[in-house]
Amino acid sequence: MHTAIFKQRLEGLRSFIFKCIAAIVISSSLFLYFPFTRASVKAATVTWVGGSSNWETGGNWSGGDVPGPDDEVVIDANVIVTINSSTSINSLTLGNDSGITTPTLNFAYDAVDSGALIIDGGDVSIHTGSTVTHTDGVDDTIGGKISIQHLSISGTFFIDGNMNVDAKGYQGAHGAVFNGYGPGAGIGVNANSWGASAGGYGGRGGHGYGVYGRPGEPYGSIADPTDLGSGGGRNLECTLGGDGGGAIVISTLGDLVVEGTISANGESVSNIKCAGGSGGTVNITIGGSLSGNGTIIARGGNGAGTYGGTGGGGRVKISYSSNSFTGSYSSPAGPSPAARIGESGTLIIFDSSTLGLSIEQSQRWVPNVGDTFDSLFGNVNSFTIDDSITLALDSYNKSTVDEGFSWDISVTDFTLPATSKISTDALGYLGGTDAHYNGYGPGGGIGCDADSWGGTGGSHGGKGGGTNYGTSAPDPVGSERYPTDPGSGGGRTKQGIGSPGGGAVKIVADETIEISGELSTDGGSNALDGPGGGAGGSVYLIANSVVCNTGIISADGGDTGGDEAGGGGGGRIAIYSVNEDLTGCTISVSGGIGGYSTGGDGTYITAGIPSYNTLSQYRTDGITTISTGGYTDETTVVVKMNMEDGDNPEDLTPEVEVQEVGTSFTDTSTHAGTQVAYSGTPVEGEVTVDSLLEGSSYHWQTRVCDDDTNCTDWVSYGGNGEGEADFIIDGTDPTDPVDITSSSHNPMVWSNDNTIVLTWTAGTDLTAGVDGYSYVWDTAATTIPDDTKDIEESVVGMTSPELADGNSHYFHIRTVDNAGNWTSTEHLGPFYIDTVGPEDIEIALGGSEETPDGELVIIIEDIDDLSGISEYMISLNPNFAGASWKDFTGEVRYEITGEDGESVTLYFMFRDEAGNESEVFTYQVALELAESGSNIPTIVLIIATLVAILGLKKNKGFLNQQIH
Repeated sequence: MHTAIFKQRLEGLRSFIFKCIAAIVISSSLFLYFPFTRASVKAATVTWVGGSSNWETGGNWSGGDVPGPDDEVVIDANVIVTINSSTSINSLTLGNDSGITTPTLNFAYDAVDSGALIIDGGDVSIHTGSTVTHTDGVDDTIGGKISIQHLSISGTFFIDGNMNVDAKGYQGAHGAVFNGYGPGAGIGVNANSWGASAGGYGGRGGHGYGVYGRPGEPYGSIADPTDLGSGGGRNLECTLGGDGGGAIVISTLGDLVVEGTISANGESVSNIKCAGGSGGTVNITIGGSLSGNGTIIARGGNGAGTYGGTGGGGRVKISYSSNSFTGSYSSPAGPSPAARIGESGTLIIFDSSTLGLSIEQSQRWVPNVGDTFDSLFGNVNSFTIDDSITLALDSYNKSTVDEGFSWDISVTDFTLPATSKISTDALGYLGGTDAHYNGYGPGGGIGCDADSWGGTGGSHGGKGGGTNYGTSAPDPVGSERYPTDPGSGGGRTKQGIGSPGGGAVKIVADETIEISGELSTDGGSNALDGPGGGAGGSVYLIANSVVCNTGIISADGGDTGGDEAGGGGGGRIAIYSVNEDLTGCTISVSGGIGGYSTGGDGTYITAGIPSYNTLSQYRTDGITTISTGGYTDETTVVVKMNMEDGDNPEDLTPEVEVQEVGTSFTDTSTHAGTQVAYSGTPVEGEVTVDSLLEGSSYHWQTRVCDDDTNCTDWVSYGGNGEGEADFIIDGTDPTDPVDITSSSHNPMVWSNDNTIVLTWTAGTDLTAGVDGYSYVWDTAATTIPDDTKDIEESVVGMTSPELADGNSHYFHIRTVDNAGNWTSTEHLGPFYIDTVGPEDIEIALGGSEETPDGELVIIIEDIDDLSGISEYMISLNPNFAGASWKDFTGEVRYEITGEDGESVTLYFMFRDEAGNESEVFTYQVALELAESGSNIPTIVLIIATLVAILGLKKNKGFLNQQIH
């Protein structure tokens, strides 16, 4: 049965079953809720059901719609599916495990620059027999660029088939055009006798036979390539140069397994006088691991005979966090014919987990204008050249007179093994040319346009050799102590162009530079009679430890032939370290041997260098640290570091450059510390930075210099960005808390609660921010708390400690901000505390006025109470039944009745202003009726007598029930 008809009937059966189930559910009065949300929907499998056609046609898919972000896409048929624009899906499967079907996914747009195919969530599986490729480009039209982004951290990108953009780059020469297409196009020739040159990209293309076949030059990014390879040239007898390779860019957050092939090879040619295309790009970034036993390659295309050149290698970059890959990755030139072979391309391997850069294939780096090692590769810890590898470091401005490019490599550790080489030989300033007879560079050799006369050698650390007609080379140029200049080129004569000087390499390692192989910056040589030799270049090494026991470090001048010209002057080598071991190392700065005269030797110095660590910043006292980005209320800051030197003894001076945030560093000292004598044990350097501005934010960098004028590189403090402050000056006081109130006490009001509850509104500081408060409780009205923070800024209330009885308790609080500014003080009080009830009360009967019979006048005296009695209660009942609290004025009138001669007990209680109640006091009186007409009741006199005789009886027990 036809597949489409079967699927249609199957869908009809599914629809019928669903309707039956729905009818059953409805008739049973059941309600089922299915919460369909995108997060909970299981990814749908969408299968290709069409023939060879476009991805964007919905009818080609099993669901009738073009796949979307939630769909698992399966293409498992012998078809070619062409994708024309960026899209996003959940997963992608091409073919199957058995490899029976051979599907092809064909990109027909520039997926690198116009949007990748995005796989978000699931896996990518390209099975055996499956291919991912790209439509051919046309001439120099941008095409052949594949980009797949895999956004699943836990997913896998599996390639057992083939990702292939071979010959999908810029086209080779064809039709009426003799040159190839692309930035590195091979040059053809409209003649029969000469061979065309090949395309270049990562490496130079192979040179064609004869004077016309200039090779295609390198271009594009070394570290993050995305370009297409360039096409090869042709001559009159052959019709097609080879096309360049395309570009494959893969990024995955998960793992990449390569069991198949990822290739961007240049096209080979069959005619012996046409030239191959260059390799293209393979750029892979892996968040997880790289594994498998496959092939990753961007090879140049072959030539076919002895005339046409082979394509230069492309560019391969692979970044991973772990690697168990046992296959191969490379970007070689086309290997045949050997006489016209191009250069290998670039191969960059980066371990993102260790920040390790390794070079595992011989190659040449040609930077673009503005490129530096740091701008290309970012932060690199270790830089390792593999065994039997040569890394040639070229420069881009070799034809200027007064400016040369130096490779400045900054890493933690650098390793060059015994069988490997870093070379800038003949890659410095150019020698003299037809248009510029003198060599290029500040020490360029002197050229000559007369017959039978030679050119001088280029000068650098040594003076270039002179000529047979008496011309002297320029004097030495460049810095002996800090060599970073390339060597200057030799002078040209009618016999040929002058030889170029050597290049320049500076390597700075935080820890170790280990050179067991060869580090060479020699000037160029020639075997002709007239042209001068190139001057040696520069080697400048700085590290904590430099080890070179079996290695070679050279900056020799270039040799010349014949008997007319001068050899190149030697270059310059400087090695600085805290610890060095150069035992057995061959170090050479010899002048080049000239046909007429030899160039002078260059310069070589080795010296200890200062180093430092543990940068810190302090307030003026030099003890209190300022945190990174922290504040100080002082306009002077002290910075410190630990210093040492490779020479012993030595005098070391710390220097600091301080700038306001927003002002870039100028690498010029603004403040210097006192010189400190070093004798083998690390010493402390200290720099006082003064005259800082209130309210300003600063960043700073430092270096250490010794008496030999050796200085460390400037290193910025912090670890924070240079657009952020290292410290901030804030001399403005914060504000104290406001609305300080108590929910438990009022000032100057007595209370028997000896803990006071306070709340307040927090203090403020608009610059540094409030850091906290210092407070104190005492009995003085104007105390200032000390400047030690007691509580944090988040605290907005507190409870006092238990306070002693008294009427002079005060609370004092002051605020400190993060810069250390303290306010004056807020005071609250006095608070009155009395926790003891009335005691030592004497009661007497009396009164100066006439009182009715039966009424007592009671005088309260000798009260021992802090806050004073405010109320009393008196009763004939020990339980004070019917009694109530009354205001106390010092004299109490109480009416009592009873029989003549009766003895009566009176019960007293007192309450003070703080609310404390006394114990119960008792007092006995004897009743005796007074005679009528008496001015003073007899009873009063008798009771007064009793007071004198009996005194006061105090009941030591408390009433369990207080009656108010």
